Amino acid sequence: MRALLPFIVSGIATGAIYALAATGLVLTYKTSGIFNFGHGAIATAGAYVFYFLHVDKKVH
Repeated sequence: MRALLPFIVSGIATGAIYALAATGLVLTYKTSGIFNFGHGAIATAGAYVFYFLHVDKKVH
């Protein structure tokens, strides 16, 4: 059970982040009727920053 605990905590944290992003998308769409691509742009920027800091720096 102790080996499973980090995966449970990590899964709950990741699920909470996905839930917040989904709630923001639904709230924006329901209030304006227009799908907002800003959420995707922020997620893409975060992915690029992660890649640059995690993968690209290990090569040099």
